[in-house]
Amino acid sequence: MILGELPGIKKLLVPSEVNRPRKLIGKQISLDRLEVVQVFHVTPIKNRESILEYGLLPKSKLEGIITYPPAIFVATTYREAAFDYVNHTEVDVWTFYLPKHLLCPDEFTDFTNHYYVKQPVPYYKLTLLETIL
Repeated sequence: MILGELPGIKKLLVPSEVNRPRKLIGKQISLDRLEVVQVFHVTPIKNRESILEYGLLPKSKLEGIITYPPAIFVATTYREAAFDYVNHTEVDVWTFYLPKHLLCPDEFTDFTNHYYVKQPVPYYKLTLLETIL
């Protein structure tokens, strides 16, 4: 599954019905699986050309002694996304929307709004929010 394939959906349209199960073609579904959230991803400017061509692709990551499986790291607040790059220069801050249930908590951080996703994000679903020089 590629992220962002919910055309035109930016947020939950009926918040009062989030937890009320619905019946759809004989199967129970929960509307909370349709909740869409905005996330932020920070990356060096040198990656911009590749991102504009291929989108965001899951990559493996080694942080000290922790090895992460292929993933894209995001935060649900701009402030916490940018915190990773305090005192860094030449970074892009990207934003996109995705179904909330696809967020996997990053258990190796002290931040409550840090997550990762395992699916690629196509370039046309991304918005370059800011460039920090």
